[in-house]
Amino acid sequence: MGKAKIICVATGIFPPDTGGPAKFAETFLKWCQQNGQRVEVVSFTDTTTKDILLENSNVKLISRNQSLLIRYIKTIFALSRKLLTKRAIIANGLFLEVYFASLLTNRNYVCKVPGDIVWERARNSGYTGKSLTEFQNETLSARYKLFRNLFSRSLKRAYKVIVPTRQLQELCIGWGVRSERILVIPNSVDTLYFSSDESTKPLFDVISVGRLIGLKNVKEVIQACTELNLSLAVVGDGPERSSLEAVARELSSNTVFFGNEKQENVLRLLQSSSCFVLNSSGEGGTPYSLLEARSVGLFSIATLGTGSSEVINHLVDGLLCGENGLTLREALEIFVRDKPFVFEAKERAIMDTRIRFDSRIQFKRIRDVVIGES
Repeated sequence: MGKAKIICVATGIFPPDTGGPAKFAETFLKWCQQNGQRVEVVSFTDTTTKDILLENSNVKLISRNQSLLIRYIKTIFALSRKLLTKRAIIANGLFLEVYFASLLTNRNYVCKVPGDIVWERARNSGYTGKSLTEFQNETLSARYKLFRNLFSRSLKRAYKVIVPTRQLQELCIGWGVRSERILVIPNSVDTLYFSSDESTKPLFDVISVGRLIGLKNVKEVIQACTELNLSLAVVGDGPERSSLEAVARELSSNTVFFGNEKQENVLRLLQSSSCFVLNSSGEGGTPYSLLEARSVGLFSIATLGTGSSEVINHLVDGLLCGENGLTLREALEIFVRDKPFVFEAKERAIMDTRIRFDSRIQFKRIRDVVIGES
């Protein structure tokens, strides 16, 4: 793969949409701009379909509100034009579209895999209730078998496949990707921006940040915080919000729902909280919200068997809950009662995040892979 002066990020979501792929696309674009690397974006939108200029970077938005076939054709055509003009493509989504554009142009690309998109779509549609690991051995319907086949082909054709965790590395090998093509580069955070602020008054004992869907298990967080008389901030929106608000009212919980917030407001809420809880059972990558909380200096609790297990060092700089381990309530009880451990864990988490997950380090690694310098 030859060097290219312009990188094109292909992503299914881009701000104001929320989620890991959108956050990566936006923050990677800004880092590249600051370091003299030109970046373009191709993504979907629910609003405007015209191209926009974001700080000298072209962002092409394609409407989701059209037939799937038309949307695929438009996206493949847009990506083909990028490839033919020697853009270096990194697929952070739109994997099938990038794959077909590559076949048409006989040009290569890099994939950055946020998770198992086949499992995620199957869970979101109600097709399966199995965990990420269990789903790998499930007998799929013809529709999902085709989806798995095409997703695997898109990864196997890539010049390099970047994954944020060792768990996803093993999954990619299981999907047929050659191990020598896979690079583990964790998700990252701007540790200078996401930092503690001693002048901020504490407002909440616990905070949870993320899309409000079943996999996040926010109901359990509300219940546990209520039982321990802890105040809770819930940041994010999604289909579960109304039912979660009903649970909070029924329990007379001291819970405030903020909905989706801008990055500066998320930072302010993190700085005014003491403990971060990510009770998700569906994190294949290294969760951005967890990295941000640890960078700010919050005591963090997350779930065993997910990407969080490759972030938190259990009983050293945070706690991991799950099967055959601590319950969420037990972890929160440690947060309430063991102040010396909590203080030490927070300090260790800040240092670990600066060393392993700083965006200035990890974005450079990604940039160098995409333009063929590594």
